[in-house]
Amino acid sequence: MRGSTKWLWQRISALALVPLSYWFVVLFLNFLHAPQDQQLDLLSSSLTRILIFIFFLIDIFNELLGIKT
Repeated sequence: MRGSTKWLWQRISALALVPLSYWFVVLFLNFLHAPQDQQLDLLSSSLTRILIFIFFLIDIFNELLGIKT
């Protein structure tokens, strides 16, 4: 992969992380103040699990590109 391609993918992944990071922080803060049954409901949601997986996948991808360059 060329340097300009890595730069572009790092910028695209960083742009995708902006709304995902905001969502993740809000989710975490809501999780801290919710009762245990609501916490379990929140974590059992398939949408939540998919978004958490996507967040960490893009985050790791962005970090690896940053380390390589």
